[in-house]
Amino acid sequence: MKAIQVLLFLVCVLPVHGQFECGTSTVTDVDGNVYNTVQIGSRCWMKENMRALHYPNGEPAGMAEHLPGIIQTLVCQPGRLQLSLPLVRPEFVRLLVFNLAGEVVYRTAFTCTPGNHIMLCTLGPGGVYIVQVIVNESKATFKATGASSCVISATLEGQVSEKASAADSIILTATSRYIFDYNHDPALGLQYGKLYTPMAALNTDDYSGIIQGICPTGWHVPTDSEWMELEITCGMSPSEAAWIFWRGNIAFKLMIKGPEWQDEYGSDDFGFSAKGSGWYGQYIGGIPMFTSLTYVCFWLTYAPGGLMNRYLEESDVGVLRVPIEPELAASIRCIKDQ
Repeated sequence: MKAIQVLLFLVCVLPVHGQFECGTSTVTDVDGNVYNTVQIGSRCWMKENMRALHYPNGEPAGMAEHLPGIIQTLVCQPGRLQLSLPLVRPEFVRLLVFNLAGEVVYRTAFTCTPGNHIMLCTLGPGGVYIVQVIVNESKATFKATGASSCVISATLEGQVSEKASAADSIILTATSRYIFDYNHDPALGLQYGKLYTPMAALNTDDYSGIIQGICPTGWHVPTDSEWMELEITCGMSPSEAAWIFWRGNIAFKLMIKGPEWQDEYGSDDFGFSAKGSGWYGQYIGGIPMFTSLTYVCFWLTYAPGGLMNRYLEESDVGVLRVPIEPELAASIRCIKDQ
């Protein structure tokens, strides 16, 4: 009789085959990417940033944005910039040229009538310039190399400038749905996770409820309050967790110790395994760029009042929490539904 009781007890306590166990089980997204998990307090988190390109229903979440179709650059010799504007209706066009300090060194604005217009500008003196073209609300930004014999001016002669990488060609708006590997390098996307615009990650601009977004079925993008629960579990006081700006002294407890941080800074006390995945955003003069790989981790989150962030920086023991605008791309870490 005792043997039967022991057998029944074992049947009751042993996990059912295929049952999910946080910390030992993995989760797979719709694209086949596999993520490790970790139990922190009462909640189950992924240990890695998301890498999916599709929502769980198979629909694409976004794509890398290049120049808007209305603006085409033609590539030729340094010093001259040529833009082709194939317009189907009159459009108001603005051209701004920045030096690398973000100062405007040339600007012009005009209205183009329908047709295939060619706009030519000479760039100089020598060096690299950031050129921004705005056609109504459509923007393109890229680098152009100036020739030492030139001055900044508009001209009706000349050839075409050198165009830089796609990273210099991306302007984000509140409705952009784009997913990036850092510096457009797939190896970095695999190592650190991808960077998502808020619309790509969340698939909505209504932040009033739980949002699954890019996360696998049974998981969702964590809310601001769920991040606070994590922070309190890891040692932040409830009063600190509710603050805006830098809070607490638990950052190193969330960071993995390894080359994913410049100085291999973290202790990863709870297995959260944060990496310095960087982010993508717009800087001086609207110039967008990838920044802070191995120095910063920037996650998207949300509250009913709008978008929030969580931001770890290698040189700070605190965790930054501030409201953010949607014109950026950052990491996503998922949490299991309760």
